[in-house]
Amino acid sequence: MKIWNLVKYSKEVFNNCLDKFNMPVAFAKILAGRPYFSDLILNDGFCKNEFSCFEDFFLLDIDKAAERIEKALKNDEKICIFGDYDADGVTSTAMLYLYLKNRGGTVDYYIPDRNVEGYGLNLEAIKKIKEQGTNLIITVDNGVTALKEIDFANSLSLDVVVTDHHKVPDVLPNALAIVDPHRPDCPSKFKELAGVGVVFSLILFMEKDKESIESSLGKYSLLAMIGTIGDVVPLISFNRSLISFGLKAIKDNPSIGIKALLKKNSKSKYRRLRKNMTAFDVSFNIVPRINAVGRKKKKKKAVDLLVTQDLEKAKELATELDNINKKRKEIVEDVFVCIDPITCVDTEKMYQKILIFYGENWSAGVIGIVAARLLDQYHKPVIVITKMGNIARGSARSVPGFSIYDALLKSCSSYLLRFGGHPLAAGFDIDISNIERLKKDILTYADSEDIPPLSLNLDAEIEAEEITSRFAKYIKKLEPFGKSNEKPLFKIEKVRLKNICVVGEGKHLKINFYSKKGRVFYVLKFFTNTKNFCYKEGDLLDLAVNIEDNIYNGRQEFTTVLIDAKFSNLDENEIFKQRRIYENIMLRKYSLIENFKKEDIIPKREDFVTVYKYLKFMSSKFFDDGAIKGETSVIYYRMGSESISFSKFLLILEIFCELGIIEFFLKADSCSIQLKNTTNKVDLESSKILGGICKEE
Repeated sequence: MKIWNLVKYSKEVFNNCLDKFNMPVAFAKILAGRPYFSDLILNDGFCKNEFSCFEDFFLLDIDKAAERIEKALKNDEKICIFGDYDADGVTSTAMLYLYLKNRGGTVDYYIPDRNVEGYGLNLEAIKKIKEQGTNLIITVDNGVTALKEIDFANSLSLDVVVTDHHKVPDVLPNALAIVDPHRPDCPSKFKELAGVGVVFSLILFMEKDKESIESSLGKYSLLAMIGTIGDVVPLISFNRSLISFGLKAIKDNPSIGIKALLKKNSKSKYRRLRKNMTAFDVSFNIVPRINAVGRKKKKKKAVDLLVTQDLEKAKELATELDNINKKRKEIVEDVFVCIDPITCVDTEKMYQKILIFYGENWSAGVIGIVAARLLDQYHKPVIVITKMGNIARGSARSVPGFSIYDALLKSCSSYLLRFGGHPLAAGFDIDISNIERLKKDILTYADSEDIPPLSLNLDAEIEAEEITSRFAKYIKKLEPFGKSNEKPLFKIEKVRLKNICVVGEGKHLKINFYSKKGRVFYVLKFFTNTKNFCYKEGDLLDLAVNIEDNIYNGRQEFTTVLIDAKFSNLDENEIFKQRRIYENIMLRKYSLIENFKKEDIIPKREDFVTVYKYLKFMSSKFFDDGAIKGETSVIYYRMGSESISFSKFLLILEIFCELGIIEFFLKADSCSIQLKNTTNKVDLESSKILGGICKEE
């Protein structure tokens, strides 16, 4: 379950929107609740020209970098671009390579092997690059922390120009130029560029007296878009404009390589993507295929595809990238299947505030993807660790509001061999002898911290009657959507479920509701069937929906898409609090329960009777096979007993399962309950769970 939060908005901006632009109220609330748009409106920048964010955009040392590169081009010195293996690093490399080639430069590129060399400059690579006759190394998407490596390059009479976008250390490397918006002395107001955005800024600076911004965007915005989306930086300001131009480029004039890659989809999907590509489509159809190559040993293939002018070579490389991506999906699934049954069997693991999984021979290149998938499923911070000889590699993902980076830093960084990341994602290497120590230390740290639930941020409340094609067109004006400019979510309150229809060959649901005014409207719930949808006719619900403007059978239409639903009177904050109490009881961590009193959490005998009667009623009336399945909070809410808290309800189910009365399987927010045929009298006092609470002092 996610906690629903209505986004707070600026009343000043809201009133400004209504006065100046005569827009729908809900749309004005969206703009007023998003700092980027609020700033534009307050500073009369809402209607600025589309090139304004690129004009006079200056990064510190960009002039020094340009001067050294111009010298290399003039003297025909050999240049090596040192890139990275992810989508941002690959597109940065390809962009700068194409630009320097077009300028007549003698240029090559180097992509490090993820599994052997790791991230960034390394001494062996520098030695090889020097042996190939290189005079100048330009780093892209890396280099700002490479102090000893750049000193080594200098000792070989190799000049180094750094272009990077990561946080800078206290001491900078001894490079000729360091172009990074995060330098504290950099005058740029916008700091959230991807690596490819920094490279594009360098090209704009070098071309400012040669060609227009529009011309540079025409040549390079497609690559800039892919890298920017791939690095999940905020899609505002400079980044937003790059993506807007990139989406136009992919529609009007895609490169040979990207066109070949898109053609790996079905013909109908390829036509749709070319005609109406979105940032979401880029993140799911292009970025993964590029990233997958970095996880294998064919490290240069992605750059080769992006820079080739040979159609047959492009087709061959696109096929290879597509096959690598399919293999990557299989590997992810293999690791996920290994892990997921663990969560079903080792129930104590699932009660912990951080889920930690350790295995052997899981591909180190995919454990981050697996961790993110588990986070999405279980709504808790996740750490996945795989053994690699005498060391192990870990990848962590977290929920907003709990820094997994700080958790690792404060609890176990002293014995980590390698460590880095940010609040929501981190990675590390560790000696296998310290893995159990890490588990203990980070779980102890977690017990002292408040880890919030995943939340759903809703932009505005809206009535069903306000959802029209005109309103959907307003929403479309906010594209491209992504980080810091997510697709708007709306809350529709207190609507009555009328009926449910299966559509799309059984893959989706069309759900009809009565609005508060009695009007019938429908929403679509994608990739869900009736067995997985917990709500029934007559339920009074609140809905969280997206509104999409799209083209169907040649006609412009809008669709209301259901993202989440809950009973109108359900207090999800209390449900989360009670779930945490239940987990701490099962872990016997009573000290973590605020104002703990045994009498408050121990169910009474009549509570057991109430729950058992309810389960018998539900299994006979609503479920054909007798197994009660669905979201645990929904099953609890239907019971309608104010005297039994959610934690007591879950505790009773655990005790019933322990005593052989039911089979109870709990996985994340969902559960399955099957009553067992038993005629034996059950003694509640024989429950070890109940006895453990009673013994607690």
